[in-house]
Amino acid sequence: MCTATVTKSTVMPSSIEVMENSNFTLTCSVSQESGPVSIFWLKNGVNLTTSNTLQLSEENRTLTIVKVTRNDAGAYQCEPRNLLSYNRSDSINVTVFYGPDSAVIIPPGTITRLLGSPLTRTCRSEGVPELQYRWFHNGTESNRTGNILTIESTSWGDAGNYSCRVENPRTSITALNTVHLLLLEKNLPLLQVCLLDPSLASRSGRWLWWCWARLSSLSSISAAITISPERVRQPPRSMRTCPLESRKDQRPSLKAPLTPAPRTRRCSMETGLCMMS
Repeated sequence: MCTATVTKSTVMPSSIEVMENSNFTLTCSVSQESGPVSIFWLKNGVNLTTSNTLQLSEENRTLTIVKVTRNDAGAYQCEPRNLLSYNRSDSINVTVFYGPDSAVIIPPGTITRLLGSPLTRTCRSEGVPELQYRWFHNGTESNRTGNILTIESTSWGDAGNYSCRVENPRTSITALNTVHLLLLEKNLPLLQVCLLDPSLASRSGRWLWWCWARLSSLSSISAAITISPERVRQPPRSMRTCPLESRKDQRPSLKAPLTPAPRTRRCSMETGLCMMS
């Protein structure tokens, strides 16, 4: 029997867009003039074999992938062969929509800045198609778009929580991450550095001040803060708070000038704040 030359092969459909964890099927069409052939499948130029998720029909004319993952995206081809020749089809592209799995703000962790200094943070995530990024400040969506948050000169109103929300328009999956911005005023004694906490302010209806007594947390900017008590920015006396303490006889063991403690302290077990009067 005479064996014909393999003349034409085509993969159908011409392209596929599929969600992760779903299924898709490709069919290899071979010209009748080619006669009996053996069909092989390739992805990105590499031969494919059957597995738990890759299934081939009888004579290998259809390829089915179940429980699709992002790794199944790529260029697929079929290649009919006989004893005389072979013909590799044009590639068709399979796009897998996935993500985001998470949102990561870089650098991570609490941000400590001097008032008036610039701030830049980058939000990163992975997904297909292109992800959409939104920034929220203290729970309110800001006008900043894109994955980079930039503030040229920070002001007191910039303090608080910054959240990056990442959304995939095709999968409808979202991811969220939050960092906290603490602002310090220059020329404050280390034990009098008071940080405005907008979340507590909105909850109580008044401005509350956190007094930070952990010198180690200020190590990166301590050189820019001088010990000059006469320049301390003091909140109203009724709204001053002490370092977080649960006992009246506790004192922070820091080698910095201490402002004389008030005679009366009322500490809240709920908030951890000590109100001075």
